Amino acid sequence: MRFPSILVSPALTIPKAELEHMERTGLLMGRFYDWMRQNNLLPIHAPPPRDALCRAAAVHDIGKALIPAAILNKPGKLTPAEFEVIKEHTHRGIGLLRQQNKSDSVMLAVCRHHHERWDGSGYPDELSGKSIPYPARLMAVVDVYDALTHERPYKGAYSKDAALQIIRQGCGTQFDPAIGGAFLNLME
Repeated sequence: MRFPSILVSPALTIPKAELEHMERTGLLMGRFYDWMRQNNLLPIHAPPPRDALCRAAAVHDIGKALIPAAILNKPGKLTPAEFEVIKEHTHRGIGLLRQQNKSDSVMLAVCRHHHERWDGSGYPDELSGKSIPYPARLMAVVDVYDALTHERPYKGAYSKDAALQIIRQGCGTQFDPAIGGAFLNLME
């Protein structure tokens, strides 16, 4: 997958693991979108364009370029204060995208809302249910699956089965149950 040009800007320092995560989520988003289209699971009226979703996935964590590396690469559990700093990556990402004039509505929605939760306990806006933009609901499950199945500074990689069990348990609380269920069907 070719990254949007904002990701190759020399002014941004993004850890290699984050770049790889964003690239993988862009590819997985395309696979998920194709599967949903083939199974007639996309919204009937105005589904988001595939290319826009894949580009959005490839920059969803761009705001982490403005988060201190000591927090991003911390090998253990974050303190509550550090987690508040991490949560700023959604707002900072929106700022970067707008500054670069490289965004569209799908990209902005995904960047801002991919950590919202179906039950309203996510961030940054504590949106719930269908008030979470559809592209961000797709991104939420793709993002979590990739984060679980790959090593991070603070944890080892989960097996595919363990990651899918976590997603299964999150359907209806963390994830849109229809989207989470579709993702499980794709991956199982």
